[in-house]
Amino acid sequence: MIKRKLSSYQFTSWIKLEPVKYLIKYIRNYFVTTLYVAKKGKNLDSFLKKCKHLSGKNIILIIAFEQPWVIEWQLKISKENIKDATIIIFDNSRDQSKKNKIKSVCHDLNALYFSLPKNKTLHVNRSHSLAMQWVYENVVKAIKPNIFAFIDHDLILIKGFSLLNAIKDQDFYGWHRGGLQRKNPDAWYLWAGYCMYNYTKIKKSNLYFMYDFANGLDTGGGNYDALYHGYDDRNMNFSSASQVSINIPSIGVVDDLMLLDDSWYHIGSVGHNDNTKLKRGYVTTLFNKIEKGDSWDDFVVSCKTIQNKHNS
Repeated sequence: MIKRKLSSYQFTSWIKLEPVKYLIKYIRNYFVTTLYVAKKGKNLDSFLKKCKHLSGKNIILIIAFEQPWVIEWQLKISKENIKDATIIIFDNSRDQSKKNKIKSVCHDLNALYFSLPKNKTLHVNRSHSLAMQWVYENVVKAIKPNIFAFIDHDLILIKGFSLLNAIKDQDFYGWHRGGLQRKNPDAWYLWAGYCMYNYTKIKKSNLYFMYDFANGLDTGGGNYDALYHGYDDRNMNFSSASQVSINIPSIGVVDDLMLLDDSWYHIGSVGHNDNTKLKRGYVTTLFNKIEKGDSWDDFVVSCKTIQNKHNS
């Protein structure tokens, strides 16, 4: 369990019984996770046989959710820009018709696909956490890769990228996120949508991808206690993050886009809400142009760094 010091709780928090509430929620999440991970899903054994050749190799794990068009662009663009890793799609969608479309996209683009066991929770963070934990326990541990990375389903590459060049000699790498100052300013984690690990170096750690709201940490925050707290983040490299504005002919200027490591464009907020129609329009126009040979840099009108590769 993540160890938030009891002395860090203010008097008003004790009056509201917050430490007790967080403990109860932690226990609930632990048992929900244990039960979900125990589900093997359909055809897991045959799927693992398909992945047998990936032992000791680099893999990218995508948790898909409800958006076939995002997965299609991700796979199309990544095919040209990733040379040292294999992408595997794990479908956490609830809508069966969306599952069928995502499966079809993966088949057409020759990508490995697995439909995750039914996840009944309606809690966005918990659903994502459970999916990641299931994949780690049932697939990563079985494959025993060299480097494995979790990449958000709406992160799309805009240029060549190498997992090995990103992680280098570190045990892990990704987008560094801090805890809420009012809860635990010392706690930190890697964003669940952009994190990668050297399996050999971390395999003895009991990775736990559940959120930890007691410490102000989102999905993946459970790894602070499981792994990150033993490292000095001040002496490590992490992903850069930039805020970008682009100008797309026939669309106009689109502001406040997120770019990680100058390579991954984050569409953002296309899984759990109805914010997809507008974004799908300009993203489709943009990547149709890029697919035909235009460069991302041709569309950029401004770029502001918000986090350097070193922890800031």
